[in-house]
Amino acid sequence: MNVRLAVREIKRHLTFSFIIIVLLSAIFFMFCIMTSVVSYRFTKYNVFKNQLTAKGEAIRVQMGMLPENSKFIKKKSELSEVLHHVDSIQGMYQLSELTYHQYYKIMGWAYDDEMIRAYQPEMIEGEWLSPDFEEEGILKAVVTADARDVSIGDTLVITEPMYHLEMEVEIVGIAATDSEFIGCDAGNAASGTINDYFADTKGLQNTGMYSPGINLDVQHPVLFFVNDQLSRHPYFDSVAGANGQGIQRVMSGVLFITFADSITEDEIRENEAVLSNFSLYAMNSTEEIREKTLEFIFEQLYTLFPVAVGIALLVFTGIFSVEILSTKEQLHNYSIYYITGMRWKDCIKINLWHEIIIHIASFVIFIGLYYISYVFHFIDKNLIKIHGSCMVMIVLLSIVNCLFSLIVPKLMIHKTEAVQMLKVN
Repeated sequence: MNVRLAVREIKRHLTFSFIIIVLLSAIFFMFCIMTSVVSYRFTKYNVFKNQLTAKGEAIRVQMGMLPENSKFIKKKSELSEVLHHVDSIQGMYQLSELTYHQYYKIMGWAYDDEMIRAYQPEMIEGEWLSPDFEEEGILKAVVTADARDVSIGDTLVITEPMYHLEMEVEIVGIAATDSEFIGCDAGNAASGTINDYFADTKGLQNTGMYSPGINLDVQHPVLFFVNDQLSRHPYFDSVAGANGQGIQRVMSGVLFITFADSITEDEIRENEAVLSNFSLYAMNSTEEIREKTLEFIFEQLYTLFPVAVGIALLVFTGIFSVEILSTKEQLHNYSIYYITGMRWKDCIKINLWHEIIIHIASFVIFIGLYYISYVFHFIDKNLIKIHGSCMVMIVLLSIVNCLFSLIVPKLMIHKTEAVQMLKVN
């Protein structure tokens, strides 16, 4: 009964209802944008939050070699052996020149397990890498979407042209070409923030050491591997082939090293001396990167926050003003309901159901507008998302408005007689 009468009230005051729905949909969308911006600013920081809040080094590496024998570092255990009090190492590794489909060139990169678990780029199809892939005698990899004639489930024959080595790789996922990956872009000026430790495929191509066969002016697709799985494959590092050589890989790109709490300042300096023998783009303490990153994040949020608050206050004022006018208009009908035998409490319940229906309609329109904007690329799908914090803000606003709808009619009615209300309204 109350719901039916609430719907009737919406139809009777369609203009007011329409204005309220539009304003609520707008503020729901603003909540979505605000929470997305805040979340996006912290996304990259949160990937390496554990590393940035501990003692350690954040390094952008061109090529990692052990100083005593000029040996390429192919796994993190080789590096931890020459450093003091290492708690954890997260690195990535570049592979030597590879081709697929006999002559298409492709870049190869591998990540340590921690990096794979910490971050997943935008996937078009399939799944991202997993350290828990089952060993079935064939390597599993993710490829970028610009690879020609490659689909999910395909088994690619990858060739190392120098030693004419071939291996099979199963494609388990296709990553968006314009996605960002953990890595660094040697072509970009360093900002000193965590943003330096993410790059697109062009940035990955600008980083590391390449064989003469790779043309840096041409964009090449990328294959991503789990580094531990490469370590167990017979064709990597050394095989019984030409000169005992296999497909080469070297620590390159991004490297995070965290030290144990027991490490001394002298030992940190000794570690830095060892690392400085690498071919480096930059080396900073994790503390320095953390401070500059948080400064960068909050500097932008401090700029956005007053603007967002100002807009929100204007919209809130508009919503509550229209709500009061709408309720005042409805009091005429509520007075009739009262004279015909309905209690004031039931009239207030009608007003509450009126608000609930309005908010549900606003939320449906907000969701519809969001997905239309998403499908037609009116919004950046990587930036604007409906987060849990957005839903919490929408629910809280809806509760406040519904409480408002209970209080306002009661204040207006107070001890006024129904006949007097009919005369006034």
